[in-house]
Amino acid sequence: LPEQDLLDRNGMAKRLALMLAAPNNAASRRMTVGITGDWGVGKTSMLNLLEYELGDRRPRPIIVRFEPWLATGRGTLIPDFFYNFATVLGKERRYKEQIARVVDLLRAFARSFTTTQPAGLTPTQAVKAGNNNAPSFVEHRAVLADLLTKINLPIIVIIDDVDSLDATDLRALTQLIRGLCDFEKLSFILAYDEGRLTDNLSFGLPAGSAEIRARAHLEK
Repeated sequence: LPEQDLLDRNGMAKRLALMLAAPNNAASRRMTVGITGDWGVGKTSMLNLLEYELGDRRPRPIIVRFEPWLATGRGTLIPDFFYNFATVLGKERRYKEQIARVVDLLRAFARSFTTTQPAGLTPTQAVKAGNNNAPSFVEHRAVLADLLTKINLPIIVIIDDVDSLDATDLRALTQLIRGLCDFEKLSFILAYDEGRLTDNLSFGLPAGSAEIRARAHLEK
């Protein structure tokens, strides 16, 4: 809560909430924001303040909180993300008809993955590995983008502790975000320790160029 903000970050949370969810603000249609800092500096507290401020905006945005380190198993991060997204949207009482179609699509997309697929696949490859009859990620993406434009509310996805993931899941998450971050009204807020995140992304890359390549991947 703002009255418990010992680090005086509520002003920053208010400004970011305004950028993300201001009515008729073109900049609020889609954003990807990184909240960075060392362990213990208050990144999670900042996310909590932001979520509180977003809850006070009108119209109230849809807030999807995803904890990637709680993924149910190896290689399940992408389907877990879509199941979580669908669960949150399924509780929304506004735009019920449009949201029901989005929820059905998100669940179908998540079901197209299997727990036995090889690690490190792109979303397109993973869908095909899980179900040979599944539409491609591109086909899913186009339909999902069209449906989300019919929900006239900002959707804010908040992902904490991104740096807790290993290299395989980090690459899967960044590929997923790159595939969704240009959707209108859909924004991503990521919290992480940049140094630790770069170290994790560097794992398995050739020595000498690992950090450079990891940072290039992150900046994309």
